[in-house]
Amino acid sequence: MLSSTAEDGEIEARISVEKPVTGGLSHSTRDQWEIERSSLKFVRKLGHGQFGEVWEGLWNNTTPVAIKTLKPGTMDPKDFLAEAQIMKKLRHTKLIQLYAVCTMEEPIYIITELMKNGSLLEFLQ
Repeated sequence: MLSSTAEDGEIEARISVEKPVTGGLSHSTRDQWEIERSSLKFVRKLGHGQFGEVWEGLWNNTTPVAIKTLKPGTMDPKDFLAEAQIMKKLRHTKLIQLYAVCTMEEPIYIITELMKNGSLLEFLQ
């Protein structure tokens, strides 16, 4: 059985309990995956679709990346960012790696590893 004493109360008063900070990908939050747009350089357009474009780019003028953009108004940004949320959890040498995101303003960017041989479809043809 636990008992409470004045000394226990003094110890508890001196301990500061902080709740964990949970960061998500959204317009109003910033987490460790968020980078500045100015750190990206668009090199050439790789493709496009109904909801956006994919560009080859450079991150910090050194790291080759793929930049996936979302056209404003074509899709709910939460749905687009759900892809990044999943990619944050997936780590395997056979999967494209998420490097970063730009979510603080539109268009939203998902920055990933650049596939040297293009898309799987192009590679197989």
